[in-house]
Amino acid sequence: PRVTGVQTCALPISPHCPLKLTDSIALMDAWRNKDSGYGTMCDARDGSPMYNVDDLAEADWYRFDGAAGFRMPIEPPGYASSCGTIYPGWLSTPHPSLGDDPTAGTVCFQSGSNNLCTWSTTVELCTCSYDGGNTTTFLYKLPSPAPGCNSAYCGTSEPSEPPPPQI
Repeated sequence: PRVTGVQTCALPISPHCPLKLTDSIALMDAWRNKDSGYGTMCDARDGSPMYNVDDLAEADWYRFDGAAGFRMPIEPPGYASSCGTIYPGWLSTPHPSLGDDPTAGTVCFQSGSNNLCTWSTTVELCTCSYDGGNTTTFLYKLPSPAPGCNSAYCGTSEPSEPPPPQI
């Protein structure tokens, strides 16, 4: 979502998730969108914000925005034909419910039409609303991707299923 000023997460919020939208880094590159086509972009290359961050504890929080989409896809986006990379990364675990503590997630990297999860990287996930509940922001704590180059985290603009209800 486009924001102005400092916006804080609507309650309930886990104190372990970014409390302000500005506590996360926007991934806005159009090439990240699953509909962008083939490329050789890489989140494990010098110049990428995740470069050389192998430990999840040291990783930053990110969100997808703008032309990149607003969340990570939850289905394989297509090998060597999307996300501006050869090995596209997609979220194989569900997003948490709004306000939950960070949950562990798995990003799979597709390496062929039949190899939907050749490599995987453990990430953390949070779900928040920074505009009083009008929109949902999905947040991802992302280390450097497991397969190295040419792999990248993908985004999508497709509507998502609502997170599972809290039980």
